[in-house]
Parts: sequence; C-alpha cells; structure tokens
Amino acid sequence: MDGNVIDLQYLKELSSGNREFEIEMIDMYLEQTPEIVSEIGEAFQSNDLKKVKSLSHKLKSSVIIFGAKLLHEKLAEIEELAADDNNLAEISGLLKIVEEQSKLSIELLQKEKL
Repeated sequence: MDGNVIDLQYLKELSSGNREFEIEMIDMYLEQTPEIVSEIGEAFQSNDLKKVKSLSHKLKSSVIIFGAKLLHEKLAEIEELAADDNNLAEISGLLKIVEEQSKLSIELLQKEKL
C-alpha cells in the first residue's frame, strides 16, 4: 500500500480485524468519493462556496479513515479558504490536487479489495 496516499492502519484498528467491515467501508468510499469530488467541482464552477465548504468537510471526514493525509489536508484548506471568495485561485489549485489524490486513493483501495 502506498503510504504517501493512503494508510489503512486506522481502518484496521477500527475494524478489529473484521475484513467484511473493512470491505464495506472501502466500498462506501469507492462509491461516494468520486461523486462528492465531482459535486465539489461543480459547486466551485457555480461559485457556490458555501456548498464547496460543506462538501469538503463531508469528504474530509471519510478520507481520514483511510489515512489519506494529503487529501485530508487539502480538503481542510479548501474548507477554510471557501469562507472567502477572494481565494478562488488557491481553491482551484487545491481542487486539482484533491481530484488527483482521490483518484490515486480509489485505485489503491480497489487493489486492496482483491
């Protein structure tokens, strides 16, 4: 597992070795993450920073379970910056990182399920 993108230690502690629970959590992440990342992008394009902020917060809660520290960090930055519409360029750059990191985390978690 690529520790730079995800680290499943917390999930494994949370599951107490219950592989079925781990797979269930991974499946939820695989289903919801692309959808939420897409919604964040759409909200940003519509200049709905309130929605960008709330969706970033929502996704941030999920990614930490999978040890996606960089993704979590960038979502926290977006959440903070979305409080002010003077930060659009910064948010745009961060969104690119979030999209890239979420895709990488999804690829790695799909392999983990095998």
